[in-house]
Amino acid sequence: TTRQSVASPMVDPPESAHFAYPIPPQEWTPNENTAGCMRCKRQFNYFLWRHHCRFCGLVVCTHCSPNRVIFRSEVGPERVCKHCYRKIEGRISALYDRRFMR
Repeated sequence: TTRQSVASPMVDPPESAHFAYPIPPQEWTPNENTAGCMRCKRQFNYFLWRHHCRFCGLVVCTHCSPNRVIFRSEVGPERVCKHCYRKIEGRISALYDRRFMR
């Protein structure tokens, strides 16, 4: 089984935090432009579905996108690839360290 993680909410971060919000759907890589995961290169099929990472917009497989992040409270947890999740997780840690470790 794949572990799913949900990062701490990132709702209304301060402008100085330099958070990147998820890119809008119209900027995602179109499904028809890829036959396989843009991270691990596995071919999509009936059992391996396409998903869009909400942070970078790449088309990825389930294995490469087990995590969710709350970017906007009205939407709830959104899928992100492992690569982006590591970047987001680091930014969240840095933000909390700056705010609460004074």
